[in-house]
Amino acid sequence: MTDAASTLPVSELFEASPLRWRLPWRDFWRLAGLQIGLFLLVFVLGLLILLPAQKALHLPKGSFHGGGNFFTLSILAPILEELICRSALTPTFAAFFRQYRGRSLKAFWFCVPLLLIVSKLFSSFPLRRDVMVIMLMISVLGLVLRLKSPTLALEHQINFVFITVITISFALLHLSNYSNLPPNPLILLLVLPQFLNGLLLAYAANRYGLRASMSMHSLNNTLVTLVVWLTLLL
Repeated sequence: MTDAASTLPVSELFEASPLRWRLPWRDFWRLAGLQIGLFLLVFVLGLLILLPAQKALHLPKGSFHGGGNFFTLSILAPILEELICRSALTPTFAAFFRQYRGRSLKAFWFCVPLLLIVSKLFSSFPLRRDVMVIMLMISVLGLVLRLKSPTLALEHQINFVFITVITISFALLHLSNYSNLPPNPLILLLVLPQFLNGLLLAYAANRYGLRASMSMHSLNNTLVTLVVWLTLLL
């Protein structure tokens, strides 16, 4: 019996799936509102929790090195991090592989997230390497499970596990922005903003696709950059 989903064009396949490829403008503004609201919440939490935690950890000056220019933070980082961390939450790459298989170079688009992850396995930061191993396993497992499904959708329980593991891994990945961290559980508070933001980005990717999560990721990083710039000017 022929798999009907494998004969659908990519765009129709995504529209027929609850994990949609296109993001309606109404939903885009709703997500943007949630992202801005979450940014304000994280800003308040930073004042109430993160600053005291940093003082309690006695972090040396210059231990944070996660900055960059506007292009890196607001454009490049959102694209790369979403491809690496949340490609398993969308049917995008599985659909390309199923539709084209070996008949077109388009089939190899599914390799893009995997190649990015593999390139990060050679990081000098041990935690980053460990997180990349987890991301690689999740991405490969997600691709295999989606290809077994006629609609490229994951079961709800598996999807929930993927979202949980990816969100935690995304947060832990940002510990690499710090150097000389002490062996203290309080260091987890340093990546609380990334964990909370990761939940929203996971929802966006899972519900609307990587374009949506990339857009929200870019919006968040742009807001952070603007606040840092304003702080330096004042």
